[in-house]
Amino acid sequence: MSIKDLLSSSKSKSVLVTLFANGLLARFFSNTAIKLVVVYDNKIRYLDCEEDHTHEEADTLIPNQVLRSIDEHLLPEICVSSPDTDVLVLLLDFGFKGSLWKPEYP
Repeated sequence: MSIKDLLSSSKSKSVLVTLFANGLLARFFSNTAIKLVVVYDNKIRYLDCEEDHTHEEADTLIPNQVLRSIDEHLLPEICVSSPDTDVLVLLLDFGFKGSLWKPEYP
């Protein structure tokens, strides 16, 4: 099997994402200054917790976790990494709604 075929396989992608997520959790396990949350397949995993979810798209689940962290006052600063522009747009919307800046609509 070629590397192109391997990486284009849905099963391979799922396995790679799971390995990457678990690797990140293992890497940051001892760092108490960071609360790492990874989302993959139907899982939301923290260092000490695992939840199932039924969202079909991660682009709605990621902002959901940001809002949850803000509501629980878990972190003073939240960093999100996603190549998905939908996540960026949703997070910008949340940021504007939660800030003092209010756009004026005609």
